[in-house]
Amino acid sequence: ETCAPEGSEMRAGAVALAAGKRLDYSCIALLAAVGEARPKVYPPRRVAVLATGDELVEAEGPRPEGGQIRNSNGPALAVLVRRAGGRPWRLPPVGDDAQLLRERLRQAAAGAELVLVTGGASVGKFDFVQAAWRELGGTWRWNAVRIRPGKPVKLGVMAAADARSKAPRPKLCLALPGNPLSAMLTFELFVRPLIAALA
Repeated sequence: ETCAPEGSEMRAGAVALAAGKRLDYSCIALLAAVGEARPKVYPPRRVAVLATGDELVEAEGPRPEGGQIRNSNGPALAVLVRRAGGRPWRLPPVGDDAQLLRERLRQAAAGAELVLVTGGASVGKFDFVQAAWRELGGTWRWNAVRIRPGKPVKLGVMAAADARSKAPRPKLCLALPGNPLSAMLTFELFVRPLIAALA
């Protein structure tokens, strides 16, 4: 006599795991229990992470001087992307150079489904992100949100040639504030749910 009679866990023909479920340890255990060793899954989405601003100095770079700060947003956002289920791709920071920023955004959009930019997205003299995205053929769906900190968050979209397929595919850009607290807060509110939806 057994403690769990045959068929007591699930009826024949029942769906063990619905499509669209994010796989965690319990899902893997369930799949193994029904003999499914190779489920069909979506791969993690590649997310480009780009920090902007002349004031940025990389962690391994020289000591910051007057008016400079360490680039803390780039490494932090990369970790948050990975924890949210994405595949982070950190690009070198870009200074306040409109042409270089445009080229870096083009590179990011070609190689990732989602582009995260931190800094340079407000309305200051050296905030070039909005114009650069437009010059690449993108549009902005919204330009700000009613929260503080974090107001100057922007969502952009464009069709860009994909690095692998060479065919145009929709690409998204979320421009986050440069202030580290604002960047982390807006990541949790807007980027994490977007990565989950893309997955």
